[in-house]
Amino acid sequence: MRYINLPFSRQFLVGVVLYSVCIILAVYVAYFGTNRVNTINTESMITSQSATIYDFMESKSHEDITTLIQVLENNPLSSSIPSNISYIEWISDDPNKGPVTRTPNNSTIKHSILEKFKQNIQEREKQGNFSTEYTKYICDHECFILLYNSYQINQISGRAIVALKLRSISELLENLNNRPTIMLYGITDQDNLQWLDQNVTKLSWGNFIEPNRKNRILNSIAKYRYSFNGKTTYRNLLDAICEDQRFGNYVITPITFNHQLIGYTVTFLPKVTLSSAIKHGIVNNITITCILTILAVLILCHYVFNLVRLESFFLRNRSRISKYAKSKKSRSSDEVYALLGHLQASLNSNEDLSTQIESLHNKLEFYSNYDPHTSLPNRKWILEQITHLQTERKVNSAIELFAVEFCPVLPKEIYDDEKMCHRISSIMLNLINEKDYLAFYEPTVYYLLTTSIKNKTEMDELLDLFRKELSEQVNNGKEIRISAGIVQVLSNSISPALIMKQTHLAYQHSCELDVNDSYAVYTDSMNTQSSGIDTAFANRLKHARMKGDLTMRYDQVMNVTCKTIVSLIAKSFWFQEGVTYNLDDFTDQIISSGLNTENCYWKVENAMHDLAELDQDTNHNINMIIPLNYGQLLDSDLPSFLDMVTVKYRILPNRITFALTENAISNDITNCLDAIEKLSANGYHFTLQNYNMGLIDMDFIKENKFSSVMLSGSLTKRVLTSEYDRFMLSRMVKRWIQDTEPQIILQDVDSMITLETFKELGVTVMSGILFPCSQDLSAVKAFVNREDSV
Repeated sequence: MRYINLPFSRQFLVGVVLYSVCIILAVYVAYFGTNRVNTINTESMITSQSATIYDFMESKSHEDITTLIQVLENNPLSSSIPSNISYIEWISDDPNKGPVTRTPNNSTIKHSILEKFKQNIQEREKQGNFSTEYTKYICDHECFILLYNSYQINQISGRAIVALKLRSISELLENLNNRPTIMLYGITDQDNLQWLDQNVTKLSWGNFIEPNRKNRILNSIAKYRYSFNGKTTYRNLLDAICEDQRFGNYVITPITFNHQLIGYTVTFLPKVTLSSAIKHGIVNNITITCILTILAVLILCHYVFNLVRLESFFLRNRSRISKYAKSKKSRSSDEVYALLGHLQASLNSNEDLSTQIESLHNKLEFYSNYDPHTSLPNRKWILEQITHLQTERKVNSAIELFAVEFCPVLPKEIYDDEKMCHRISSIMLNLINEKDYLAFYEPTVYYLLTTSIKNKTEMDELLDLFRKELSEQVNNGKEIRISAGIVQVLSNSISPALIMKQTHLAYQHSCELDVNDSYAVYTDSMNTQSSGIDTAFANRLKHARMKGDLTMRYDQVMNVTCKTIVSLIAKSFWFQEGVTYNLDDFTDQIISSGLNTENCYWKVENAMHDLAELDQDTNHNINMIIPLNYGQLLDSDLPSFLDMVTVKYRILPNRITFALTENAISNDITNCLDAIEKLSANGYHFTLQNYNMGLIDMDFIKENKFSSVMLSGSLTKRVLTSEYDRFMLSRMVKRWIQDTEPQIILQDVDSMITLETFKELGVTVMSGILFPCSQDLSAVKAFVNREDSV
């Protein structure tokens, strides 16, 4: 039987069962899918994490050895030895100094192992192999790496034999990994893990397998130790551990030291089963479970509510349903179908009526913008026309727009006569230009939008003409008065509602004036951009620009290798009452006052002017970096303005770099990337300012053609504070330097230690307080000319 044919009560019971099953399946699928994705991500993370740990341990070990050699060279009697070194013998190249040997008190390495390693070194040299680097893995009751290498540290040179503990690597991996792990040392095969099929013997047990001390597989491994018969392979062993401990899979990563493979790490991952997925899914996805349960309860409650309502409806309207729907009693579901049939018939019978109503509504909508008393458009139409005119003025700024609200003061009986109102409208329509608009604002008050009048004098003449014609043709030659409020709209971004509000205020002021003229006019010129503008700040900033209190200053970006200026970072400053302020500190006020775009144009043009003057007075081809914010980047007129100023000052676009921050791009990443692509196509460059490895990664920077990256000061200072951060950041910088783009620029360099550290890494372009900052153009020219003379 189909579900739709079931009575509503049975549908409710079936719904309870179906929703319960759906909740369980949803929780299972959510947990299983999430766990599967997490497993894939975990395998990738373990591989990357293990490689990083081994690289770090190798770097740390070499650093510890170098430090210890310097200590032994300066103080041969020193007894301080790093915890990961079990033995060191330093043989200086200075003939006056003999070998220095140190062995910690807790060292467990046997003397015979060291002697055998020294014999191997001598045999290699006898065979003509004078390689300065020799590494060997050895495992007795503890595993070691024996290292023979030559060192040149400042004025110190010589050779060292060192025994490094492998337990330190195991402990570090245990602390960072926190997963069941075993380490297989002594395996040097690299042929696609074919060593997994090699046999594990009792002799190789102690040498090859070192279990993680804190995980639960330690006892499991002990069980297999006594069952080896010479035919158990590493794969059999790992599979048996997975089966016994119910692990899902294992990840194998190589262990290398000095580019030599010394073994492998095996990390076990948990197994996902149906029971564990449902059991842990509800716990781990408690939010999803609660949401699904609440949703199911709401739906079932809805079922109950509808069931009660339907049964109540049948009881109240059984006779009406039987009469109009011709219901049958054959099945319990027939009444539902009868109700649906009745509803269908009602819908069909009303479709024509709805079509007619919609047609009439469309006709009435056309007339809703007009006043029937005067046959003129009304206030709603005025708003639409102002919006349309403001849009046109954005394209053509030469359009002058006047908005006038006025009232011809006539006797009340004239306005009460509908024919006279039509006549008044006709008279004024015949006097205005074809492109101008006359509308009805409120009883006895009219509204005029004109683009044909260019100034207030012409506006006065038109109002005077209205007064004269209405006096002669309507008021029997008697003089009349006109109260009018005139607004000249100077900005194309003012909202229509604000224009109407200001016009009405001007009209009200005109009505209050006590004058003897035939009419009074109050002009309200709005030279602002929006109703929320900080006009006081805008006026102060404009006044400061006219006085010359706004100036440009520049930070130098230096190439520390050849000690030359590569670029200048443009900054704008405001001189107030003897104090100089960075104009970037007023960004919020500039945006709220509507001067963000205007300030951008001023900054760009002044930077171009100074760069052209610098080209004329010096022989250096210095580039310019100009910071932009989000609103300035998305300005639609910016490309055409840049084309104009670059031609005006003869500056090639490839010498201009615009600096953006991560936050600016993340505000609207799609439109920002479109603007960047458009400007890049014209030859301009872009740099990411204050980069801190946050929202944007290096792949994003390369894909979107950023020519450079300016590392933030907080990122560079981490090099001096954390050994691990120095190692990771050094690797990152070295990897970036391998590519020609993007170029790395170091910001906020404030010490020689930072300069020398990054200079060793290959970063040569820097800026900060260590270099000239906030210089005016004359100081920059003096610096460049002084460097040329030297």
